[in-house]
Amino acid sequence: MSTTYKRALWAWGGLLALLLCLFWLPLTLLGLIITIVVVLLIVAVGWKRAARIDVHVLDVLTDLPPEHFRHPVVVVCGDNLDALFGSAQMRETPRGCYLRLPVDLRLADFVDSVLAQRAGWSEQISVMRVINPQQQVDAAVLAGQMREFCYQVSRVSKLCGSETSVLLTSYLALPKSHVPDDCWFEWVAGETECSVGIGRSAPRSLIDWLAAHRSDEGEAQQAERFQCAVTVKSWRAWMSEFVLPHCRRQEHSAAACRPVVVALSPVSALGMAEHSLWQQWLASKTTLTDVVGVSSASVATLAFPDRLFRLLPQQSGFTPLHRAQAIGIGLFTLAAIAALGSSAWHNRQLLRQVSDDIQRYNAIRMTDFIPKKQAVDVLIQDEIQLDNHYRQGVPLRMGLGLYPGERLRQPLLTTIATYVPPPPEKVEQKAKVVIPKAVRLDSLSLFDTNSAKLKSGSTKVLVTALVDIKAQPGWLIVIAGHTDATGNAQRNLALSQARAEAVRDWMRSMGDIPVTCFAVQGYGASQPIASNETDAGRAANRRVDIRLVPEAGACKLPAKASDF
Repeated sequence: MSTTYKRALWAWGGLLALLLCLFWLPLTLLGLIITIVVVLLIVAVGWKRAARIDVHVLDVLTDLPPEHFRHPVVVVCGDNLDALFGSAQMRETPRGCYLRLPVDLRLADFVDSVLAQRAGWSEQISVMRVINPQQQVDAAVLAGQMREFCYQVSRVSKLCGSETSVLLTSYLALPKSHVPDDCWFEWVAGETECSVGIGRSAPRSLIDWLAAHRSDEGEAQQAERFQCAVTVKSWRAWMSEFVLPHCRRQEHSAAACRPVVVALSPVSALGMAEHSLWQQWLASKTTLTDVVGVSSASVATLAFPDRLFRLLPQQSGFTPLHRAQAIGIGLFTLAAIAALGSSAWHNRQLLRQVSDDIQRYNAIRMTDFIPKKQAVDVLIQDEIQLDNHYRQGVPLRMGLGLYPGERLRQPLLTTIATYVPPPPEKVEQKAKVVIPKAVRLDSLSLFDTNSAKLKSGSTKVLVTALVDIKAQPGWLIVIAGHTDATGNAQRNLALSQARAEAVRDWMRSMGDIPVTCFAVQGYGASQPIASNETDAGRAANRRVDIRLVPEAGACKLPAKASDF
């Protein structure tokens, strides 16, 4: 799986975990903070590890096909790889991909490095061993190479988790051959006869290939076909003697290496070793010491066995994207199960709380007024909580279709309706004290201009106006004199004070009221009730105000108070 998919899965898992912590899991504030920190740390570590790439891949392969590449991936090792790859390390075709095994790496280590970048390729990796008989000189060396190759293939199978497909291919130079370079002679596992395939054509048996006759072929070319067929049969015998026995042998913990196909491609020229195993084997079988007409010059390139891709496994399971999607859906399913479990727990707590509160209320007698009142207050708080859920929406931690609040509201309201409050206590109501309204007297009706002496006819006015003003203990008779703004302010202040005292003296003389019942104050023109710019305003400002003010200890009467 690619780094992008891995990081996306780590981020997705972290997001789901954070949502669980914030909205569903029953955590305290401290527990929530600790859990969020732990989740972020785990995601950060996973994010960093997801980008880890094997150093060998960085050094050897820097341009691998994408992970969703589903065709066979063949790791090529063996003889004359320069003639196959040139200076390249990889060859990609529409039907598959070839990776060249570096000289300094073992097969299993190289495959492990590739899987570190492309973990989804474990099903489609195959191994191709190139064995050119004309380039082998020592049978013992070849036997050792084949045993090591089989051991490495067994390790690759363990890395991939399944038996790795193996191809054994050879390139053989034939004298004056007119056979196309893309012609392959194939021995497929499970088949007894050799088949021949050219390019992308369907394979046919060797007998049919020999019997085929084209109009442009002469007898010489037909003879070359038969000579090629004999050489192919000889190559098959050579492979059965020097190579295949090592593949069938099981040594130590390594399983037998069973090739899915053994194939040969005839070429016109090939770099050959002097006294090769092929020449030695032919000499032992035919008593010939040399093969006439075969060129030992190196060819620029050799043809890849692209037609053999049909025999190799492809990525049969999910693509990396599909696997990432499946893992993401699995993580979401686990998170949903955890959220459902947490929601069930929260709803169970709510159900238990309301049920316990109702039982506690019912267990208290109605005559126990204080405990009963406390119990019904708790029920009212429960009802407010359920009503908020009804009007504002159920919280996420109680959602997901498990909320029991609607079933609880009606029994809760019915229980609250049974509450009978205690009878009210009798409270003695104190008589309301009625404070008489203030009396306002016109100064012109009581005094002459600039005079503080009561007029002769003012008694009737005073008696009529002060009928509600009564001297009584605890009440203070406040008399305030006022003038307009005409004239000197100090004179007006003294005049207002004198007029207030004149009214007080008259009241004392008429009712023998103690001086402690009075408070006299002259304000002059400092408290106007109308504008002093007009005659009517100035007339209204010339006044004497009399009112009763409650004051503790005031007006202690020696006898019955008089009424005015």
